Amino acid sequence: MSSRPGLSGAAAGRRTQQGEQVPPFAERSYSGKFNLRVGESLHRELAITLPRTA
Repeated sequence: MSSRPGLSGAAAGRRTQQGEQVPPFAERSYSGKFNLRVGESLHRELAITLPRTA
């Protein structure tokens, strides 16, 4: 397990082996978007039942 929070050991290892600094999460900028994949039947149900917004 990695000593860096939020990164797996392999991901942290790859970044540090390449000489990159892994920035603290508090200093990162985020878009605010969250993408989630759902199955076809759930997608259909949500599209039918949820109200449309702009």
